[in-house]
Amino acid sequence: MLLLDAKLGADHAARFLAPNGLWQQWVDGPPSKDRDAPDSYREFIGQLCSFADESAKHCPTRMHGVIPHRK
Repeated sequence: MLLLDAKLGADHAARFLAPNGLWQQWVDGPPSKDRDAPDSYREFIGQLCSFADESAKHCPTRMHGVIPHRK
């Protein structure tokens, strides 16, 4: 949601990042987690999205507008 907020100029994630909000509850809850700042996750998700976008450019079926049918 932070990545979308950054791209859209919105602030929808703020309510989850408020003190004692859902982000803090998730970090504090089991299993134990690293306490990285939410922005570090936004940056990582941005890198994953960039990788996926770049990889999709090399997919032959996507390049020709053909969507494979799944059986």
